[in-house]
Amino acid sequence: MALRPVTPPARDAVSLARVKEDLRVDSDEQDALIEGYLLAAIAEVDGPNGRLGRALIDQTWDLFLDAYPAKGAAIEIPLPPLIEVLGVWTRDENTGAETEVDASTYVVERFFEPARIRTNPKGGSWASGGVRVRFRAGYLDTSWSPPPDAVPENVAAAILLRVRQLHDGLDPAPFDKAIDALLRGLVFHVGLA
Repeated sequence: MALRPVTPPARDAVSLARVKEDLRVDSDEQDALIEGYLLAAIAEVDGPNGRLGRALIDQTWDLFLDAYPAKGAAIEIPLPPLIEVLGVWTRDENTGAETEVDASTYVVERFFEPARIRTNPKGGSWASGGVRVRFRAGYLDTSWSPPPDAVPENVAAAILLRVRQLHDGLDPAPFDKAIDALLRGLVFHVGLA
């Protein structure tokens, strides 16, 4: 299994304005520095290398598998929560050419953690060869109008704590414990303990 980003989040999980308010910074002189801390704090929790293994803001990814799963098995979609599966493609082992799979031959089970794709019980089968699944994931679906305002509050609070620690040059140890507790709250909340 391999993941490749296609479209990054269109905005930060926590706005620069909210971070500056939390830090009680009124001027724009430190914006670049604070934005760097914010990006580092978000990277600590977001995406496949983040501590949560989740997508925070609407982002598009390609999932590559060397082969379809065995009959009756499912393809698990990483980086919950899933917004939508944009398509599934088979890859010819000899030529590397891709062919899109008809969406009627599979079912997306998006209310599982992680979401998964199975063959349609009314007809459909997995092909041989490699597979690519393109999907959108994140707490915030930016296609909604108007888009929602926030990732889960405990995740935002963890990001704000890390930014404060970095900005103020404080010992990370007490912050690490608080951030762990906040992030465990999310894991417990979605039943992943």
